[in-house]
Amino acid sequence: MLKAEGYPERLGALKKVADFARVHPNVLRRWWKATRNPPPTELVIQKIEAIDIRLEQIIHKILDLLPEALEDANTRDLALTLGIAVDKHQLIRGQPTERQDVTVHDQLTDSQRTERLVLLLDAAGARRNGRPAAGKENTQ
Repeated sequence: MLKAEGYPERLGALKKVADFARVHPNVLRRWWKATRNPPPTELVIQKIEAIDIRLEQIIHKILDLLPEALEDANTRDLALTLGIAVDKHQLIRGQPTERQDVTVHDQLTDSQRTERLVLLLDAAGARRNGRPAAGKENTQ
């Protein structure tokens, strides 16, 4: 969480995480620096589980509020908050916080890409001229 909040570069990150995790900032700072008394594994696991439960509760509260908030101007803020909470929830569970899908387009050769581009341009020209696009299934 400290890394995710930008610690040590971001001012206030340590206090924010300490407040959220209910751990004294000095303890977190020592753990971060690992200069004295590294955190006991059992305590770390307990804190991670506690934070995970709290994040999940926050996510559910936000989801419960979304239908009502759709009528308000703050929907964007609520959705942003939900996204951040889900991201932190994934992070604390050691799950990916971004997705990098490999598509068929990434596996095409240059000549296949060129052929595909020609088909797309031909289809666009046909549509522009009011004709049905030939081979439409190949352009998607």
